[in-house]
Amino acid sequence: MAEDHYKRYEDIDFPQTKLLLQTKTGTENFVGPPSIIPPHLDQSSVLVIKPDDGHFSQPLVALSLAPIFSADGVYLARVPSDKTAPIEISSTGSGEIVSIIPCTDAQSVEFSPLGTFLVTWSRQVKPKSGESPTPNLHVWRVSSGILEASFKQRQMQLEMLQWNQDESACIRLVSNEVHIYNGAAPGTLNQKVYHKGASQCSISPNQCPLLQSSHQKLAANMPKSVCMPTVKIF
Repeated sequence: MAEDHYKRYEDIDFPQTKLLLQTKTGTENFVGPPSIIPPHLDQSSVLVIKPDDGHFSQPLVALSLAPIFSADGVYLARVPSDKTAPIEISSTGSGEIVSIIPCTDAQSVEFSPLGTFLVTWSRQVKPKSGESPTPNLHVWRVSSGILEASFKQRQMQLEMLQWNQDESACIRLVSNEVHIYNGAAPGTLNQKVYHKGASQCSISPNQCPLLQSSHQKLAANMPKSVCMPTVKIF
């Protein structure tokens, strides 16, 4: 009975589990069996993890940050420790380079939820007297490596730019305001929400399609106050 149950899956090409290990000399890609289907009953029950020679033929590269997967596992971003080398975005299926991001000093790298954009943050360089700081938070289009938007961000933190699940909207917290951008064009500012003293913000996931309303919700947090609520929802 068990053999008949598993035979129905024999001709289906399930994706394999992928593991990336960082070593002193760079990164190595490993694959394991599909997580859905166990080994054949007449084989060993040990699940084998082995180097992925068939997919990744790139030379090992020493990295300054751990390799970053996109949420769907389609893309991989590697940030070389060589400060003259750009960020490489490759396909996890073929190992081919998808795009080159001309950023050589990134200290934080994040993908947008659908893997459309790569967000990089670099330490802000102290400007000369009388000059304003240069932008150090950048949004790059993964498919082309083109710079889509730039911002000034003094401190590094998680989700400096936040998208909803379908990337239709994007938010960013600035002094006393939450800026709402077009998620497909992060350089386009659509709206500003004023909230004095806001220290954190979050955007809700997309609404359920069964509901009539499709409005996004925005929550902003401020330091605790005796006479005011600490969280407001817009």
